[in-house]
Amino acid sequence: MVFSNMGKNFTNTVKSRPPLVVFTICLMGIIITTFSLAYYIHNYEKPILNNDVKDDWLSLLKHFNTYDICIENASGRVFRKTDHEKQNVVSTTTMAKISKIRFDQEINIEGLVALEGWSSRCPEKVEEMPTHLHIAFTLPKKESNGTKSNDEICVTLTGPASFMPKLVKHSSCSSPLQENVKKWGKLTTKLSDTEQADFCKGGSIGKLEYNIDFSRNLKWDVFLTPEDRVIISYHLVITSLVLLIICILITCYALFKARTTNNNGGDSKQSLMSKGMYL
Repeated sequence: MVFSNMGKNFTNTVKSRPPLVVFTICLMGIIITTFSLAYYIHNYEKPILNNDVKDDWLSLLKHFNTYDICIENASGRVFRKTDHEKQNVVSTTTMAKISKIRFDQEINIEGLVALEGWSSRCPEKVEEMPTHLHIAFTLPKKESNGTKSNDEICVTLTGPASFMPKLVKHSSCSSPLQENVKKWGKLTTKLSDTEQADFCKGGSIGKLEYNIDFSRNLKWDVFLTPEDRVIISYHLVITSLVLLIICILITCYALFKARTTNNNGGDSKQSLMSKGMYL
């Protein structure tokens, strides 16, 4: 008898509350998905790419695209070759377009790019967050029939090993500085929406836009560590359990709440009949 009433209550709830039924079905789908993903992360034998680190680097390049750059003439190389050899640094190359700057001959450019206004999505992965990255590239010579300022150039960014992206070596952009070029220039940057009165008084202002698709399609050599995989799978399992508890509570509501409502309805009907007899 009890189970029969519970079955009727459940059927009545399903018929009278279709939005609740749809919500519960979606909830069950999410539970299955999170459980499956937790199993995959924990038991998959091959390395799993850490997309957070990849997206972090791409977001930095997008942030760099908002900078104004200034190129000023320099008497020689801006940084000595040994400046970076003394530190544990890593260099990576990428493609970019330079615009709004006119030049009459090839020139090697070096400078520092500030990380102001940008925050890492994975700060715990970086031992020491840098304030600047070293940048180097060669500007090609302007042709007589026009400017090549919109052509893509190869840019090298150098920074701490714990911060820089880990990529499989590629040859499409490997030697940004031309050793036979004798002229040198210094690069400085600022955010486009900020005003600096002393910015680029003796140089040329332009834009350096990094090719995000080029960097996205490179072969990345950064994977989830065993500790990361355990933490991710643990959080997914906890999330699945919480959602499962919610699903159980909804099912209990469907089994027992309607029964109470029916009893209340029966009592009300009996009370009305009693009042009719007295009338």
